[in-house]
Amino acid sequence: MMGANRGSGKNRKMPVSGIRIRWAREKSGSVSVYFIVITAAIFLFNAVLIDYARVASMNNQLEAASRSGIRSVLSAYDEQLYDRYGLFARGGSDAGAIFERVLENSITSGESSSFRLLDIQVEASHVNSSSYLGIHPVFKRQVLEEMKYKAPIDFTVEMLSKFKPLSSALEEAAATVDVLEKMEKLYEARERHLSSAIMLQKKAADALASSGVPLLLPAGGSGGSGYGTVSGIAENYASYVDWVLSDEDLEEDEKPQYTIEIASFRQSSTMTAFSLRRLSAGLISEHTQMQQQAQHEVESAKKLNEQMRELAQQAESSSSHAGQSRLDGVSGSKGAVPDQVPQQLKEVRLMSEDLVMEAGWFDDFQDEINRQASDFTTLDMETVTFEAQLSAALSSASLPSTLPGTAVRLQSAYADYRQKYIQPASILAARENGMLSMSAGEADRKEQRTKQEAKLNEARKLLQRMNTIQPTDEQKQAFEKLKGHFEKNRLANQSAEPAEPAEPEHNGSGAGRGDAAQQADQSLDTTRGMFGGMAEMLVSIRDPLYLNEYAVSRFSSLSPQNLSAVVLGEGEEVELSGVLDVNQQEIEYILYGFHHPASNIAAAYAEIFAFRLAIRTMEGLVQARTLGHPLMILSAALLYGLEKSLEDIVQLVKQGSTPLSKYADVDIAYKDYLRMFLLIHGSPETKISRMIALIEFNTGYSLIQMTAGVSGEARGSVKLWFLPGIMKSLTRTRLLSGKVVGNRYESTKTAAWSYS
Repeated sequence: MMGANRGSGKNRKMPVSGIRIRWAREKSGSVSVYFIVITAAIFLFNAVLIDYARVASMNNQLEAASRSGIRSVLSAYDEQLYDRYGLFARGGSDAGAIFERVLENSITSGESSSFRLLDIQVEASHVNSSSYLGIHPVFKRQVLEEMKYKAPIDFTVEMLSKFKPLSSALEEAAATVDVLEKMEKLYEARERHLSSAIMLQKKAADALASSGVPLLLPAGGSGGSGYGTVSGIAENYASYVDWVLSDEDLEEDEKPQYTIEIASFRQSSTMTAFSLRRLSAGLISEHTQMQQQAQHEVESAKKLNEQMRELAQQAESSSSHAGQSRLDGVSGSKGAVPDQVPQQLKEVRLMSEDLVMEAGWFDDFQDEINRQASDFTTLDMETVTFEAQLSAALSSASLPSTLPGTAVRLQSAYADYRQKYIQPASILAARENGMLSMSAGEADRKEQRTKQEAKLNEARKLLQRMNTIQPTDEQKQAFEKLKGHFEKNRLANQSAEPAEPAEPEHNGSGAGRGDAAQQADQSLDTTRGMFGGMAEMLVSIRDPLYLNEYAVSRFSSLSPQNLSAVVLGEGEEVELSGVLDVNQQEIEYILYGFHHPASNIAAAYAEIFAFRLAIRTMEGLVQARTLGHPLMILSAALLYGLEKSLEDIVQLVKQGSTPLSKYADVDIAYKDYLRMFLLIHGSPETKISRMIALIEFNTGYSLIQMTAGVSGEARGSVKLWFLPGIMKSLTRTRLLSGKVVGNRYESTKTAAWSYS
């Protein structure tokens, strides 16, 4: 049994060498599997990496091709629009065809026909318009791009340097006219109140003079033998006493001898005293009322005088060089204004203090008014006393009486009042003479105002003659068409710009309304604003400057000489063909925006007249300063300004330019004036709408439909070589953009570009 067990294979031990062989075989198989797994992983990684690299390369190439295609699309621009206005918009060949062709060429270039590493296919492509030239921001960007290469800054700064020498003088002139005009209004109101006070005093005195009292109290106190006057009563009272005493001393059988005389004296004297008292009592309330009114008038004048004092103090302490200080940044200047001119203008402004009266003057005037009332009250009281004394004297003639003395005091009170307030009215005359000595030469000022109004009317008529140019039906239709373009563009951009005010009503007067002082003040204020506009432009120079310079360089304006016949009044109704055409007044239209053939031209010349009036008034202030009285200086300066401004308009239409000033030897052309006015007129959006309207009118284009920027979309695909499923999983996790369709990877690229 034991032998049998030993012999069985189950219990037999394997030899050591056999164990080693089996272990080696097992080890060799594990390594093979390990290497197979590693090789598969490497293959998988390489396959994914190769396809991923091809996809990335395809995306880059498709994107580059899209960009190239969009740039090529924009290379086809409208040449007419660029040559005339320097603006870019799509034109020429079809955009989609250009884009598709450039895509194909860009993708297939550089690859052989036998082997294409990527084999990209363009599945679809299309082009969209992304911006339009008629949209204001787009138009503005193109203008800025266009003008920055034209380098207009030096020229514009040179133009500003022409006006720089006058800026300080015009600032001073504007401040001076402003102060003097306000002073003049206060001065005239004050004088009206003072004149009213004196008139009330005279009215009160005239009421007494015309009341019948002078008949009862004759001048000189001569009453004759009658009893109808106070002096007559006083003179005959002694006779009355004698009559009474004589009749009282008669014997019983004697009859009274003076009954008639006594009765007559009693009746006449009593009636005279009663009438005098009644008249005086009726006048006392009237005097009191007029006294109160006169006091009120003087008090109102006093308040106005205090306003004048405050204004004079402000004029002395205020500085008027805000715009000038900002214009100091403009290098250089054309011409030179004498340094003393601004100082002389300031001295004229400071003369406004001479119009202010001392407060004590008004107090004295009010005291005089009170004294007049007091003097009449004294007279009235004397009438009361006289009536009472007369009644007592008539009742007891035998007793001593003070009637004669009372009559003398009454006559003296009346004579005093008469001398002061009626004839010769010394108090009132002295007050009036005092006012006249402080007045501004009313007669001379009135004469100058008449001349000013005549010159202002002449200016209005001169500017109105522009309306005698009769537009043709074609010109009217042209402006209506232009208006349509403007309204269309404005509505298309209304969400991006403020609401546009209604078109101003056409006013052919040109020179505006109001008197010469108001016109000069408005002109100087406008000029001050103009310098402020220049200063603001220098602070934020690019956008407003480039827009304005673009308008001046690309659009036309009317030649002044074309209006010489109109301004000079040669003919009743002037017909000048072509003057009112749209293409003759494009800058004027951009400035003012009137859709009437003559309105823009009239507005331009009216504004030039206002500008000339400001400069010439400044010169007039310097020239007239020797007149002494500030209001006389203002009046003479306004007349000078109107006369010279009219001469300037005539010179402008004859020669095309005017001298800037007698103090600055610089010529200013008509277009220079328009360039200045562009600084202060209209919002940029309004100007842009008018420019676009003119471009559309002249070219027949609709800029709101003209493409200035495009975007292109291209969809391409590439065949996946290895594992589409894994690439599809990567797209789901968004590690890759695009999508996998079958065994091809598809991607879409978008490129956008614009001219600005």
